[in-house]
Amino acid sequence: MQRNYSLQQKYNRLSAEVELKVLENQNLRYKIEYLKTSGYLELAAREKFNKALPGETMVYLPNSGAKEQAPTVKQVSGETQKVATGWRANVMAWRQFLNGKSIPGQNQ
Repeated sequence: MQRNYSLQQKYNRLSAEVELKVLENQNLRYKIEYLKTSGYLELAAREKFNKALPGETMVYLPNSGAKEQAPTVKQVSGETQKVATGWRANVMAWRQFLNGKSIPGQNQ
């Protein structure tokens, strides 16, 4: 009885793996069909060669976004002060770091 139970579990596990592989193959077939379409080929060519259709305007954006922006530095005294951003925040952060007032990555 124990052997039948373990064999049934093994069969169920292998059946689930086979079903998963069948679904993965089906998804790959769909992807291959999509990659063969003219719409995908047009998008890929436009992206790779930086081309636009007649009448379209190309807009080039910098690679760095908000994720790579300099940290915001706050100096708190008795009154509320403006918060430095951009390169000024970077300079102020370096000044504080070099003076030993703060270490990036550590909570104050």
